[in-house]
Amino acid sequence: MKMKAPVCVALAALAAAVIVGVVKAKPADARPNQQQDCITCHGDGTYAATVTATPSSPTVAAGATYTVAITISENPSGNFNTGYWVANSTAAGATGTSTGVYGGDDGTQQSRTATMTAPATPGTYYYKVFADDGPRDVGIVGFKVYSITVVAPVHDVAVNYLGHAARKSSAYVGNTDDFFAVYANIGTVGETFTAKLVAKAPGGTTTTLDTRSVTLAAGATVTVRYPGVPSYTSAGVWTVTASAGPVAGETATADNAFARTRTVSAAAALTASRSARRGPAQLSRR
Repeated sequence: MKMKAPVCVALAALAAAVIVGVVKAKPADARPNQQQDCITCHGDGTYAATVTATPSSPTVAAGATYTVAITISENPSGNFNTGYWVANSTAAGATGTSTGVYGGDDGTQQSRTATMTAPATPGTYYYKVFADDGPRDVGIVGFKVYSITVVAPVHDVAVNYLGHAARKSSAYVGNTDDFFAVYANIGTVGETFTAKLVAKAPGGTTTTLDTRSVTLAAGATVTVRYPGVPSYTSAGVWTVTASAGPVAGETATADNAFARTRTVSAAAALTASRSARRGPAQLSRR
């Protein structure tokens, strides 16, 4: 039994080594989920780090999502995890309540991106971004205040153009046409609206040729083609109109419709014209 003592000693030594290894495990570098000024727990009590915080746009629509590019200077004491926390603030830089936005403690990158949501009420808002690089004893901490101006969303859809196929330069009774319309969202938020194509005959009868739902991101356009409409049933001036919306909150509606007129000739006039071009000799062959 005594001969097994060295084995027991070896196992005890191994267990001790494991315990020491656990005790000496690398301490947590950044704890952004604490959502408080990083200097409370990290560093020497001074803001030794240089932090930048740049919003993706200085002007943001109410309720819209935007990002903030955050950087923190490298810690001269080593390669540690980094983290950040975003607090509400004032123009003077006072630390306010938490925005609930934080990140990090998952890598040593010096650049991070925070995703923020703008308030629903227009105005200027200030935020204070705290960042930390390193554990409690040697971590370096800094902060940066940034601001955004929140503007009321602009709701504005339009019809930029209405045209017909070039090959159909003339229109006659009994023929159909091929129209196309260019719809646009010139507002600041995405919109879903109703697009219509309507034809008004010479006698005043109005017919809806097409109705559909169109969804466009802010600043986007789309071309919608309407083949085979309208079907011309009488001679005279026809008016074809494409319309968009309006959408809720839209006030500038002068560009919500685009109209184009088509002069439709009688089919009899077309036959007479063709007969005249054939001449007597050609007609006699019929």
